Amino acid sequence: MKKAFVAFLFVLFATLAVATVTEQQANSSLQDAQTAIAEMNAAHFGITQVSDIFILLNYSYVNKNYENALTRTADIQAIHDRAFQINDSLLIFEDKMQKYAAAGLN
Repeated sequence: MKKAFVAFLFVLFATLAVATVTEQQANSSLQDAQTAIAEMNAAHFGITQVSDIFILLNYSYVNKNYENALTRTADIQAIHDRAFQINDSLLIFEDKMQKYAAAGLN
């Protein structure tokens, strides 16, 4: 997951360095954002913040501000990745607590 995010950021920054973002790239980023939000929703995470960012992303896309659309997608992807990292950490913590409880430690 981290490798995909790093690759995404590399592509994003490389695209921004050229300073010409095509409509196709912006459309792809819009779809990536929708996928990230759907994954968060399927995992029962709160999606209010990313949904609000998506509204801004869509507004940027409709108004042909493709650079801003890519930036908003990166914001959504960062929140998505962080949410799953935190969830993984909590699952590990819960597992450790159960092991301690099974060993008779409170």
